[in-house]
Amino acid sequence: MSPRTLHPFSGLLVLLLACFRLSAQMPVDGDTLYGNEWIKPGRSYWKVPVATDGFYRLTYEELLAAGVPADQVSDDQWQLFTFGKEVPLFVPNTGNWGPGDSLVFHGQRHRMQLDRFYYDREEDILNPEYSLVSDTAWYFLCAAEPGEPVLRYQQLPNLPDPSGQPEPWFWSNRVQVYAFTHHQFTLSGIAESVLTRGQGYAGTASVNQALTLDLPGLMAVTEPTQVSLR
Repeated sequence: MSPRTLHPFSGLLVLLLACFRLSAQMPVDGDTLYGNEWIKPGRSYWKVPVATDGFYRLTYEELLAAGVPADQVSDDQWQLFTFGKEVPLFVPNTGNWGPGDSLVFHGQRHRMQLDRFYYDREEDILNPEYSLVSDTAWYFLCAAEPGEPVLRYQQLPNLPDPSGQPEPWFWSNRVQVYAFTHHQFTLSGIAESVLTRGQGYAGTASVNQALTLDLPGLMAVTEPTQVSLR
């Protein structure tokens, strides 16, 4: 999906008044971060774009074709980061990294992981499921030093039901996002440099609306089902 455009400020005076609200710092769990704390100087990082939630596979051949020296890295050196945190990798063929092998990870699109710092308060975010800038999240692949701890998924043996029969149903969470209208509060055409309460992309503002929920495979069960709206 293409990047979304925010309305620019009008006039030099508005820009001057807004400058004192701008900041490159991000308060996270009591710490003040700049966003580069996870980067190790001198280490190369390769960017992997993710715009849809799901599992992704990076093959040995794809890495080489992209200019990544996959033939110079062992399987226990690969690391993956996004939004300053390490993401676990699954390496199907450990101990013998080479042609035909791959790295597998679960990627998630960008929602409000970065946009939330534009707001004074996190509870002011209108739609936490939809970014104001872009759906694409960037994952950064690198090679750790030999022996450096890295995150990995652990493969578990299959544990079949003793009866041999599959469960008839299971619980699942489904989120339906409405984000076709940009909402922004202005006073005489002037907007603050920070995003204010209720600003963002959502559905059309209306007193009464009819919504259709896409719920494939829905079954009638005795357990209560919950529906929540934001």
